Amino acid sequence: MGTYETTCPICGGKVIVEYYTEDSVGVVEEYGNCTRCNYSTEFAYGSYGVYFGKHEFTYSYSIFDNNNERARLFTKMRRAEFMAKRNWRKGLRKHLIRK
Repeated sequence: MGTYETTCPICGGKVIVEYYTEDSVGVVEEYGNCTRCNYSTEFAYGSYGVYFGKHEFTYSYSIFDNNNERARLFTKMRRAEFMAKRNWRKGLRKHLIRK
């Protein structure tokens, strides 16, 4: 188990990421959480999750039949992150913090 810090794409705060490794595979689990806006990410054995505000994006690369599906999902994710970042800067923070 290890930890590292990175910046939050929504508020620019500190995201503390914990990860777990296996010798033969490498990183098998990774969990991160922002200390300011409650943005969180997780990765476990090939499945990904990104959570912020009212949004929950979960995916795995094995579920995509073609690149168009993947591109469509990532476009939606980028747009939602852009709107959340804009709302955070405008001071609409109450919509981003999950309860």
